[in-house]
Amino acid sequence: MKKLKRWQQVMVILAVIAVVCAAVFGIYKLVVRTQMNEETKKRDSWTVETGELIRQTSDQRVNIYAAATDSQITAYQMLPREIEKESFTFYDEQVQERLAAALEELKAAREYTLEEPLAVWNPFSTGSNGLYLYFDYDGAAGVSYTIHVADSGIEDYTAQANTSGDGAMEFLMVGLVPGQVNEVTLQVLDSSGNVTDSFTFQITAPDTVSGYATLLESTDGTSQEALTDGGDMICCVSSDQIGRINALGQVTRENAADDAVMDRILEVNMDTDIAWKSPGILQISMGSIPLRS
Repeated sequence: MKKLKRWQQVMVILAVIAVVCAAVFGIYKLVVRTQMNEETKKRDSWTVETGELIRQTSDQRVNIYAAATDSQITAYQMLPREIEKESFTFYDEQVQERLAAALEELKAAREYTLEEPLAVWNPFSTGSNGLYLYFDYDGAAGVSYTIHVADSGIEDYTAQANTSGDGAMEFLMVGLVPGQVNEVTLQVLDSSGNVTDSFTFQITAPDTVSGYATLLESTDGTSQEALTDGGDMICCVSSDQIGRINALGQVTRENAADDAVMDRILEVNMDTDIAWKSPGILQISMGSIPLRS
């Protein structure tokens, strides 16, 4: 057998390396495409477990249910009547406005107090474990709350509610542990931040819709910057929509900018490292770089 010359050996080695790299890259693209298809596929069902149907609003076409989970306070769920239709989505401004109007009807139905607040699970259905609370308290400037569960591996969570501070306390409580009995302590604050009253109740949070783990490992970073209260959140609200969500979980606009048209994802580019958008068009790369206007 004739021995290959040195340059021929080098060429063979380079060819083998090229074939291996091409195969690895092809497998990588296949895995990424599979994951992207799973993450971006449209949700085919919005139905959730509910308690007993209490009443139906005629103007908003919204059903009011008792909450499906146990609670020491009265808690509700709200769902549009057409939720089982194939084309339905919560991320529609008209649907969100109807839910907001139904919520206003509940607020006006009677007086709510610290011990008997209006409680609604995820009234705008943009999350799965947010508890909306509303009550009046003369002289209240704010509310803080602490969430405790029996699991010793989960630390208590304390936060100050995002309220207007004008006596009408309205906020979306976050931090409840899915699938567990949560002991919640509400503390009413005066203008100096002093606690003037408190109330404790237990409520079982629904399981996560995603099925993801609720207890994750964390690593402290090096930043010394203090966290600040957030405002509206701009994020992907479906496989092809960007929306603005307020502190109560309501989608207030289906596009990220007040003076822009709705952006829709037309293409996910697997082969570039550039992400860009133009009016009506949004292109995203597989990288984790931010969008550039």
